[in-house]
Formats: sequence, C-alpha cells, structure tokens
Amino acid sequence: MSSFVHRLLNRVDKLSRNQKKLVFLFLDTALIPVCLYLAFALRLDTFTPHVGRAEIWNLLVLTSLGGLLIIFKLGQNRIVARAFNTASIKKVAFVSGLIFIYLILLLYVGRFWAPRSVPIIFVSLFFISITGGRLIISWLIKAIERDFAYSIPSVVYGTGPAAMQIRSGLKQSDKYNPVCFIDNNIAMSGAIIGGIEVVHVSNMARAVDKLKIKEAFIAAPEASESEIRSISKKFVDCGVKVHVTPSLMELLLQHKKISSSSKLQTDRLLKREKVTLDTLNLTSGIKQKTILVTGAGGSIGSELCRQLLRTHPKKIILCENNEFALFTILNELAAEAEKRDVVLVPSLGSILDKQYMVSVFEAEEVKLLFHAAAYKHVTLVEQNAIQAGKNNIIGTAQLADLSGRFGLEKFVLVSSDKAVRPTNVMGATKRMAELLTKKYQTTYPNTDYSVVRFGNVLGSSGSVVPIFHHQILSGGPVTITDPEVNRYFMTIPEAAKLVIVAGLFSRGNDTFVLDMGEPIKIIDLAKNMIDLLGYTLKTNDNPDGDIEIEVIGLKPGEKLYEELFFDDKDLTSTPHSKIFRVAETDIPNDQLETAFQSVIESLNQRDMAKFVGVLRDHVEGFDPSLRIHQV
Repeated sequence: MSSFVHRLLNRVDKLSRNQKKLVFLFLDTALIPVCLYLAFALRLDTFTPHVGRAEIWNLLVLTSLGGLLIIFKLGQNRIVARAFNTASIKKVAFVSGLIFIYLILLLYVGRFWAPRSVPIIFVSLFFISITGGRLIISWLIKAIERDFAYSIPSVVYGTGPAAMQIRSGLKQSDKYNPVCFIDNNIAMSGAIIGGIEVVHVSNMARAVDKLKIKEAFIAAPEASESEIRSISKKFVDCGVKVHVTPSLMELLLQHKKISSSSKLQTDRLLKREKVTLDTLNLTSGIKQKTILVTGAGGSIGSELCRQLLRTHPKKIILCENNEFALFTILNELAAEAEKRDVVLVPSLGSILDKQYMVSVFEAEEVKLLFHAAAYKHVTLVEQNAIQAGKNNIIGTAQLADLSGRFGLEKFVLVSSDKAVRPTNVMGATKRMAELLTKKYQTTYPNTDYSVVRFGNVLGSSGSVVPIFHHQILSGGPVTITDPEVNRYFMTIPEAAKLVIVAGLFSRGNDTFVLDMGEPIKIIDLAKNMIDLLGYTLKTNDNPDGDIEIEVIGLKPGEKLYEELFFDDKDLTSTPHSKIFRVAETDIPNDQLETAFQSVIESLNQRDMAKFVGVLRDHVEGFDPSLRIHQV
C-alpha cells in the first residue's frame, strides 16, 4: 500500500502547474453542490429533502456555475496545497463570502425556496471543507515526502534555542529527517517538542537502534570542549556520524567561513522554471540496448550516463580519455548499475584512435551513440587549435562514419550555441562537426544522425559559474568582461535530458535546440551568486560590502550575446513543447567533403593559417580577425 501511495504522489507531483490548477478548480467547484445539498439535508433533517426538490436541483446548478466563476477569477484554485497558510485561509474565506452573497442574491432574484439558515449552513460547510481539505492534503504530502524521500534519520543533541534552530533547518531539508532530541536534563526526558520526543542521554543507544539514527547534530553552545568530545564519542560508539554545530553568535561572527563551505544550488541562478523532460516515458527507444557515451567522465557525459542508467538499457559503454574521470564516474554508477542490472563497460582511450574505436564497435553491439567528447574551453582551444581541430572535427567525423558502417540506430552529437556564427576556433570546429554529422545521413540513411545544440551549462567544468564561485570564496573581485554580455543558461540535468529526449525524437538529419527562456546578463548572474553565497556586493553606494565586481573588457572573439539558431523562422515544433527542430541550410556534400579533406591536410601539417582559412571559407559567420591569438 505504501509503495502505491508513493507512486501516486510521484504521478501527482509530475503534473504541470496548469494541470494541478485545473484539478483543484474541479474539486473546489464540486464541493459547492455537495455542501449546498448537505445544507438542505441538515436543515430539513433528511438526506432526501422533498420540499421544492426540482428547485433544489436548479439551485445547485446555478450556484455551482456562479461559484466556478468566482473561484476561477479570484484564483482560489491556484493556492499551493503544500504551502497552505494564514493568507490562504483568508482567501478561502473571501471566496466563500462572495459565493454566500451570490447565493443570497440568487434566492432573492430567482425566488427559489430555501430556509433562511441554508445559506449560512452552506457557507460554513464550504469554508470548512476547503480549508480542512487543503490542510489534510498539505499534511499528507509532507508526511509522505518525509517517509519516502529517503532522508537520513537524524537526532539533535540539546533542547535550547540553538537546538530548535537546527531542528527547524533540518525539517526544511530534503536530506535529513529529525526523529528525536537527546538531552542530559532528566527533567526534559519524555517531553514532546515540535512533534518529536526528548530522550535522555542514558537511553541514547536504545533510541539510535530503534529509530535507525544515522547522523547527530550537537547543538549545545554552552557545553565545554570536553563535554562535546564525550557526547561525540558516545554517538560514534553507536555508529552515528556527528556534526558539531556552531552557536548563532559564531555563525554571525564567522559568516564568511560558513559561507565558504556552502554548496551553491546552481538551478536557483536561472530566471525561469526548470524544464521538465521526462526520459522515463521514452524508455522504449533505449530499454535493453547497448549505448556508447563518449566523454563519459565530463560534465555532460557523466550526467548522460546517470540519466541513461534510469532508462534500463542493457549496457552503457563509458568511453573516456581521462583515466581519473573514467574511474570517478564508474565508481559513482557501479552500485546503481548493479541494482538495475545494467552492465557498465569502462573504455579508456581517445576517439582519435581509429583502431581503438573500431575494436569497441566490433566487441559491443552498440545501438545508440551519444557523442559528448570535445574540447570546449574557448581560450584553451585558441591556444591549442590544431589538437582541438583534430578532436572536435576529425574525431566526430570518424565516429559518425563508424556509426553508419556498424549500423547504429542513432548518432547524437552534443553541440554548442557557439557554433552559430562563431567568433572563435572552438565554435567554428563545433559548427564543422555539426555539418559533417549531418553529411553522413546521406551516406548512411539507415542511421539517424542528429545534433543537439544548447547554451551555457551551469556548473560544468570551465564554465563561468565555478570561476565566479572560486573568485567569491577567495574574497573577490568577480571579473566580468562587459556589463552587457548575456548568455542562455541551463542546468546540467536539463542539458543531459535534452540530449537524450531530442536524440530519441530524431528522424534523421535533425538539429534540436531547447527553449531556454530569456538570456541572463553575466553581471546579474555574478550579483545573484554573491547573494546566494551569503555575501554582499561592494559598490560605491555600499563601500562596506564584501565582494566587488570588476569589468575587464571583452576578450577578442567574445560576443555580447550568443545565438542558438541562425533564423527563428527555421524553428519547427517537436512532441515536446520546449524542444524545437531547426531547419537549416547546410553546405552541399561535395563542397563539405572538399573542405573536410583540406581540414585533415592542414591539421596533419599543423598549418595553423591554412586550418583557420578553411574554417573561414566554410563556416558561416566565422571571422578569424576577431579570434584570440595564440600566446
């Protein structure tokens, strides 16, 4: 039964906000005729009131229609159940009052028969039903989430103000579930505080065993160091992990120290709602198939592996050139893969090693390939353009060719918004990789080739967020190139899910982009990060602030804004409202083949000028005069 409730909660939670509003609109409106009929029944002392029976039914219909309009216009159905509070109760009272007035007018104008007490009984029942129902739903949601969120059973040592603050913080956390207090004051033993019991320290071991406590938070700022060590040892002896929390004054005095250990929730930096991309509903395209992920240890590649693991594939081949990155992602996924009966194959090597890649395709029956291996750091690529060209262009072409030769179902290239009218070598190499990927669709029509293009990914390696994070925790300044620079941003999970979902939507020779909302100014991102990490902005108006923002000027080749497509007229819809297919005009295959051979020749000769010249001649918008020169 509990698993059924958990599945039901998950299903309801996945409803869109609009769907939830419609559900509550229906439920609230449905309560009107029920409460009105009950009002008649209570007043007439019978559940089958016969006096004016036809009039009763007409009255029920008219009252429900008017109530529906009032509820919708005043937004009662928009009240969030889990956040039902005093303000919500006031709104319900106001709506109930208006429906009450409407019912009185209806009785007077329509000359319907009803005892004078019926409207009063009705509005009382309606108000109690709505508020009571919302409160019960709120309590159920929180109770079920607490029981099924797999939060860590925790204990707070102490019962003073500091302990109350810690307990309150833990209750709001998704990670911890405080199940009791422990205190050395015998007078507090057995007391109930905030719904949880106080246990005397002498019964610690029994409480730990009974409540399955895993972690303890010692909130006793008045205790001496020796007392804290003694308490900590008792918890450790019981197998409990211990956290010693500072006092409130210590938190205030050591603000920067506490902030420096804070984990930044990158999704809070977005100025839009998260994009929901449900990969689980597309498992038929992945289930029990062998998938190859290149760049499996990178920011996007590793998240791709995490997401793919949940879609029940037969096998995931983790292709990675960095030994430590491969070791890390393999260790992270091993337990989950075993639980889901998915085989993980760690494959250490470079996509440029053709014999190595052929051996992978020959050894495994690969059906889908997600290509996330690329050199993407703009400045480093400029300084290592030849190697980046080989990896991003030749490596991609080689994988695309092998995918067709070995009869893969799908080849998905992870690309970048910097490929659109690029002003640097990185963007130009990604655009050339896009063109070559789509070229192979003609050569191998039985394999679906697609490109997935998105903007900056919050928190990915080399992105602006970890750079700003380091600068802030180092005391600043945070450096930006220009106050007007803006970028499209998405989270790593959004990016990975987009790649999977768009790839499965592919019909061949497709380019996909995500509706990423409005672009965010980099300076606003920096200000938001400073605030989220607990610091204040230092400006002329606030000279006592913590962190200053310094403008250092645009880098050569840097745009004020990036683009996801060449022309918005090229966009067409897909089965997902947030994913769009881009219909672009590509270079004819014969010209592209000539350009590709020139690229290979220039890279093999390590002729930088020739390589950049080929990119200039065949990549739309690429201007080598703007690029960052080698140092």
